[in-house]
Formats: sequence, structure tokens, C-alpha cells
Amino acid sequence: MPPKSSCLAGIDAGIKPFIEAATAADIVITIASCEVGCAKKITRISLFLNNNLSILN
Repeated sequence: MPPKSSCLAGIDAGIKPFIEAATAADIVITIASCEVGCAKKITRISLFLNNNLSILN
């Protein structure tokens, strides 16, 4: 399957298709670009069952 992007806000909002797509992915990459770390926290909390998680700062 080719790489695709998704909506982090959709995952945090609990929208089922976004969560399903993210949890079905072989790897999830989140680019966290600020010191607050919202994207990193949302990804970790929402996808904690996914062992193939990469977060880039």
C-alpha cells in the first residue's frame, strides 16, 4: 500500500475512519514541530497499541 497522510485532529476527535486507518498502518510517522508537543501527545495517547510508531521532532 502506498504511503498516505491522515488528519491528526480526526484521530484525536475519535473519528472512526481516521483511527482505523492509523491503527492499520504498518508505521505511523508524526512530525512534531514545536516544544509544546501536542502532535506527539495525541499520537501516543490515540495510537498506544500501535508498536510501529515514529515521532520526529
